[in-house]
Amino acid sequence: MTVFVTDDKWLRERGKLDPTDEQILKETQGPLKMMTIEQALATMRETEPEKFRKFTRQMEKKVAKSLTFEELVELGRQGNERRKEIELFCAARLTLEQAKEIRMRRVDDHYTWRAIARAAFRNIKEGLWSKWDKVATPWWPPSNQIAGMVLCGLAAKMLGENGREEPWN
Repeated sequence: MTVFVTDDKWLRERGKLDPTDEQILKETQGPLKMMTIEQALATMRETEPEKFRKFTRQMEKKVAKSLTFEELVELGRQGNERRKEIELFCAARLTLEQAKEIRMRRVDDHYTWRAIARAAFRNIKEGLWSKWDKVATPWWPPSNQIAGMVLCGLAAKMLGENGREEPWN
């Protein structure tokens, strides 16, 4: 069985998938089980402790060493910095009408984060969103999952909601 780990509710529940989502799922082998990150780690730690230890060692091998606390903090800082760039860019342009469109796609039509990012990318490139003026987006590829998460978070906040909780996720 293949375990696919994601915190995207609509990817787990097969909402409106982006072509990138579809390709990733198509490439999985055998039966597929979707889990959140927390569920996957907890399940592995409880049911397969040796596999959990092996997984931990493999992650360390991928970076060719054990990461120090400082290195983990630095990686997190870099990721947060990139996310913040996307967030600042989008926050300066996102309108209430666009936030409502994002909410409809995410909540009503069940778009994944990648599908949200691609739809926004397309709207910008086609000049359909005011205040964006066909600007170059700060994300690539068009289906950048982080961009979709940021757009959902900003839209939810504009509408007085939380993009990481129901009904958004």
